[in-house]
Amino acid sequence: MEPLNQNELFVLSGGGFAYDVGCGLRYAGNFLAGYFSSGGPSNPNSIAMGVIVAEAKKCPS
Repeated sequence: MEPLNQNELFVLSGGGFAYDVGCGLRYAGNFLAGYFSSGGPSNPNSIAMGVIVAEAKKCPS
């Protein structure tokens, strides 16, 4: 039997789906942490702070 190439390994592992889901959950968690640590709904800048924190701590590409 011949060894699998990179494309075949990628498809066999679900196309990176689990990694994408994990990174999405990590991004959402970091966003919420930044959002609530900067005041949550009472602070109009808390959404921007949540995005900044989430972008800074996102998964490497």
